[in-house]
Amino acid sequence: MQSINRLLLLTTTLSILILIGAGEGKVIIGWLEIIAPFEFIKGYSKFSFTGTTDDKTFSISLIALVGQIILFVACLNKRQSIKFKLVYIGLFISIFSFLILTVDFSNFNDYIFWSGVPFLISAIFLLIMTIKTNIQALH
Repeated sequence: MQSINRLLLLTTTLSILILIGAGEGKVIIGWLEIIAPFEFIKGYSKFSFTGTTDDKTFSISLIALVGQIILFVACLNKRQSIKFKLVYIGLFISIFSFLILTVDFSNFNDYIFWSGVPFLISAIFLLIMTIKTNIQALH
């Protein structure tokens, strides 16, 4: 169980460190996760999955934040059945936000993808370990 908690924290940290384009430069998504709620509250940004990467950046960062919070809550949870369900939900939301961010129908954001590869590898290991532990717990 302790190794799953370590993988949860590693996966969450790596998802915070994904690079995305912001204006003329690049910034980690964790920084935008801090700014995104204020952008929506003040009305500077609208929630959208369509348009350019700049148009959907704050929406995706907010969804990534929800996935990271769920993964962090899973790390704190002691009940194994609830922990595994939270891991599956958090991973789904985090990977979903990553895929929406990287796969655009007009172009492929390669620097976003390559900065997210460590997150994807960690997420796959976490998923495999969670499934394996869940199967062992059932027997």
